[in-house]
Amino acid sequence: MNIFSKLLARIFPKFKNLPRHIQILYWITFFGELYLIIPIWMFFYLRFITYEQIALITIIQQATAIVLEVPTGAFADIFGKRKTLVISYIFYTISLFLMPWGNTFIYFALLEVLKGTAKALYSGAFEALTYDSLKDEGLEDSYPDISANLVTVSWIGYILAGILGGVFYDIWFGLPYVILSIFYAINIILLVLFVKEPKIDTEKVTFSSYVKQNIQGFRELFTNSKITFLTITLILITLGYYTASELLGISQGNQYGLSGTQVGFIFTCGYIISVIMSNIFPKLLKKYKSTSILFSTTSALLISFLLAKFVNPILGASLIVLRISSSSTFSNVRSIELNKNISSKNRSTAL
Repeated sequence: MNIFSKLLARIFPKFKNLPRHIQILYWITFFGELYLIIPIWMFFYLRFITYEQIALITIIQQATAIVLEVPTGAFADIFGKRKTLVISYIFYTISLFLMPWGNTFIYFALLEVLKGTAKALYSGAFEALTYDSLKDEGLEDSYPDISANLVTVSWIGYILAGILGGVFYDIWFGLPYVILSIFYAINIILLVLFVKEPKIDTEKVTFSSYVKQNIQGFRELFTNSKITFLTITLILITLGYYTASELLGISQGNQYGLSGTQVGFIFTCGYIISVIMSNIFPKLLKKYKSTSILFSTTSALLISFLLAKFVNPILGASLIVLRISSSSTFSNVRSIELNKNISSKNRSTAL
């Protein structure tokens, strides 16, 4: 870990000046985004179930995450962002480790419900923990830089996952899942031992306060016409990127006749460009308005959708790379815009 910390200090000069509990967030991000199943999950499922069933369990996972999004965000604001992340990684670890040992639609559907719950618990809680941890230290002005750094670390994890996921799958189809579950177990340990709950806007837990938190967090997303428009826009674009990352990209690769390793290579190319874009994001933000950057990323997403069915495999692969490489910039813009307009006490719920 010491070697990795030194490497981070070289890549991000301000890393060494950060408090330890914030430095650990870089580690958690890396292990959490070393998502080895990215290039192979559809190939894994096709061993046991049909395309239609794959689409259905994908919908089941997403529906679970959407339904639980606000309640789990309120849970994080009331009970603690760190505790919420620990529970999330416990659910992720269990579902990923059990995945290779099943072979029926029902078995996989139940695990996808567990993963959807984990995703809902994680969503917003990590961003809120990061922002409020910085705010505790009086470092909230550095959030745009820290957010961009964490996105960069995420894409480094994706690059390695794209390369290694297909290789591990070729060794044994369940290996990417088992190794990833180990990484998530490490994150549980890191959260418990080294991360502390931000002191900002902590409240005494009661059932009535939990219900009130759900309502308040939801209202923050629609406080006025400006926030409402921003919320709806970001939701639609996020759903577009989610659909592409979860289903479209890998299904395109499969239809082109590519192997898991080849799909992983294409994804990796996109991840490398994403790292570059994430690294230069603070400079882009100083030069261009966030609305202009948002328009550019949305255009890239739409182009990749509209042209996907009408191009050959080479151009199709280029569209996948374009879509992936633009997603890191969108993620940074979304995070900054939302955090600017949301209070700390409702941050996890709204996010």
